[in-house]
Amino acid sequence: MVNLVIMKKILLIILIVLIGSGIYFYFKYPNSPLIPYRPQGPTVQTDTNQNGFGNPVRQIDQANDAIRKFTIQDLDSALKTYYSQNSQPPKTLDDLVTAKLIKSIKLDKITNQPPQYFAQDQIHGCRVELELSDGTVAKGYCK
Repeated sequence: MVNLVIMKKILLIILIVLIGSGIYFYFKYPNSPLIPYRPQGPTVQTDTNQNGFGNPVRQIDQANDAIRKFTIQDLDSALKTYYSQNSQPPKTLDDLVTAKLIKSIKLDKITNQPPQYFAQDQIHGCRVELELSDGTVAKGYCK
């Protein structure tokens, strides 16, 4: 009876060692020909901090920047349409709403301000700007 219990413990230890060494081999040699199939998904580069987790502040900034860029692209399209229809830039961004080219002027989530609008003469067109979190400026033009 004692020998059977000891044999079970020895077999369990051998099984644990074999599984452990297999896992070790699997991760130590990822491109080994002995591992016939390893699913390869798309690799994603993430911005990680010292703990290995993504930097949430930077991710929020990137999301806000994406919204700002979309806002500028929307305004850029509306400015070009307004300019082609009226042969002059709008005096204010509210003219785009009046002309029903956009529903409303979106305020920046951080500054709670509309994009900066610069009405210039017909030669240079007009410009709309929003500053991004990295200090660069997203711009849209009339022509």
